[in-house]
Amino acid sequence: NLACRDTRSAEQTALRKFDAALEAVRKQEAENRIAASGDVTMMLAKCYASFKAGEQIDVPESGQFNGFPKLQTASALLAAAVGGDEKASERLEKQIAAARAEREQLCSEMEELAGMNKDAEPVIDLAAELQAAMLGNFGKSEDNSRSRSADPRQLCSAFAASGIVPPDELEEFQKRFNAAKSVVLKN
Repeated sequence: NLACRDTRSAEQTALRKFDAALEAVRKQEAENRIAASGDVTMMLAKCYASFKAGEQIDVPESGQFNGFPKLQTASALLAAAVGGDEKASERLEKQIAAARAEREQLCSEMEELAGMNKDAEPVIDLAAELQAAMLGNFGKSEDNSRSRSADPRQLCSAFAASGIVPPDELEEFQKRFNAAKSVVLKN
């Protein structure tokens, strides 16, 4: 029994080191995911633009978007829309409208943190509020700006996880967000 007491301190130290290493790996994985999100999102957005232009496309498999549930959904809807499913096409358009609103919200929040738009009114994410209302939580959507704005890294994660918009809009959102992010994270 005394031997157990002698090793307890060493075990606790080893556990703390393991927890720290695990947290570092998780943080690096999240950063890698955020870094890769722009390219992955643009690939799907270009497929969408080609589809809208009436071009024949091969929709990437949703497995390529692991870790990005909204992109997986968009990929599946786009594949169904390419196959002629009108309801999937309508759902895809609704998802794109919601992603547009979410990206606008996130850009505004990051710009506010960066001090880039001091006179801006807070943007209300109507799509998120509607979804929350349908769940019985009106005014309490998960994407409420008050819950995210304190942490720029949360904004980065949310931006990476938001859905697709047409490529030209995506480029503009990415430029705005990255410009504000560079100011915020530099400080």
